[in-house]
Amino acid sequence: MADPAPRVTPPRPCAPHVHLEAHDHEQLALEIRHAPGSATAGGTHDVELFLFIPRNVGLMAANYPSADFYNDLTTYLRLDLPELGLEDLRANTRSPLRMLEVHLAELAQGQATSDWIGVAVKLFGHEFTEAVRRERKRLWSLIRAGTCHDTARPHEAAPPARPWRRELLAGVHELATTSRSALKRLREAKHKFSPFRRVAPDVWEVFQQTDEYTSLFLDDVFATLAHELCARPELFDGSGWTTRVLQVLSTCAATEVEYRHRQGFVNLEYTSATNREYFLYRRSLLKKAVQEALWVKTRRRQVDNYLRNAAGMVAAGMAATWALIAQLPARFFSLSPLAQTLMFVLPVVAYIMKDRIKEVTKEWLIRRMRSYDQETELVGLQLAKSGLGSLRGTLREKVSFLDHAPDDVLSIRQRGRWIAGARIGGESVLVYRRKLEILASPEEQPRTTDELALRQIIRLNLRHFMTRLDERDQFVRHYEPSVGGFATHEIAKVYHLNVVARIGGPDQEAHLKRWRVVLSREGIERIESPV
Repeated sequence: MADPAPRVTPPRPCAPHVHLEAHDHEQLALEIRHAPGSATAGGTHDVELFLFIPRNVGLMAANYPSADFYNDLTTYLRLDLPELGLEDLRANTRSPLRMLEVHLAELAQGQATSDWIGVAVKLFGHEFTEAVRRERKRLWSLIRAGTCHDTARPHEAAPPARPWRRELLAGVHELATTSRSALKRLREAKHKFSPFRRVAPDVWEVFQQTDEYTSLFLDDVFATLAHELCARPELFDGSGWTTRVLQVLSTCAATEVEYRHRQGFVNLEYTSATNREYFLYRRSLLKKAVQEALWVKTRRRQVDNYLRNAAGMVAAGMAATWALIAQLPARFFSLSPLAQTLMFVLPVVAYIMKDRIKEVTKEWLIRRMRSYDQETELVGLQLAKSGLGSLRGTLREKVSFLDHAPDDVLSIRQRGRWIAGARIGGESVLVYRRKLEILASPEEQPRTTDELALRQIIRLNLRHFMTRLDERDQFVRHYEPSVGGFATHEIAKVYHLNVVARIGGPDQEAHLKRWRVVLSREGIERIESPV
């Protein structure tokens, strides 16, 4: 008898990557990156965001209704493709432009449309910026870590011999070479498409926008790295190493500036001082145009009207019943004058109560019948045009204040407390719940969709929080024994907003993460991640 085949345990889904940062001085940005395949595998992704609001902020259900919260909330849903490096983009094996020759031939024979080409160009631009951003982050971390190492151990080998400096110089040179090679691949594709610009002017515009945006993005990355180096005077130690790194960055950036000038693209240097706002506006438009291929469009479902009409019908019936009962005693005119006076006033009071009964009953029924505030349908994904399938699903949202936070959330909130005397019991707990249900893709979907991942971006404006805070700068006067006299210090008064995210997914345990947002009257000071 043959041995039974070994049982294969399916791999456990990866936990989502959750990150919270300050989008600007007023907005928090929560980013949730789900595992590859989450866009098409089907299942429900739950997000619960708990805000523990200090008592002295004074924000509660009575003065912060759900309508104000949703006005402060901005959410996005997008797809993530498998990571491609700059080497992949300049080669012809995995690049989104690898099928350009085939589609151009079909377009010339009238056998295809140009839709696929436009989407592929946008995907190329997106993957290029993502690859350059990852490399910038790596080099940026290398500069910071290496500088700290040099400062902590200055007695080691001479500066040019330190490994991190050699690695940084090689990394910058590699970034400059491979990024411009990838852009050359894009520009060669644009040149091949140029004979079709009159046939498909929209696609030609996509080529132009992607070319301009990727060049501007690369210029910004080089300038950021140069600024990070120049901000550390200790690196200019006479070895000439920093100068060589800056020279590589400057040479590549200057080449891109000349190219944009020849193409008639925007350049900050050639923009007049009175019209520099146009530069930021133009760059923002280019970014949206390039990345729109990966954003998931939504459409609000009109389910609220049905609930309101049904609740209104029930409430009207109850109010009419009350009015009928209240009017019956008015027929009895044989009562005493006092009783008749009361019976005259009673219909008026009954009418007033009828109106209130109707409204109160309607609102009570709506709260019970509607488990979510908003329901949104995912529609019309442009990636389907490029053969990457489609996305279907529903997004539901709800916000409310809680009397008590769940035990697991409260446990992680209390972990790592370090302020003596602080009482958690005085905090208001605001919870925002978000349920994203993805319908499994049909079997005829291409296999490339197996690697598509979901990314949820949630931004919350804290303007209603900060308007209630005291002035940031507080003056403290006291006696200092070290100087033998009195002193005055200016100290920033801050407030701590604790944020806990609970993320759940198909076949996954709930994943919790906590942050401490340090606020002042002027905005978000910093975000800490307590242990």
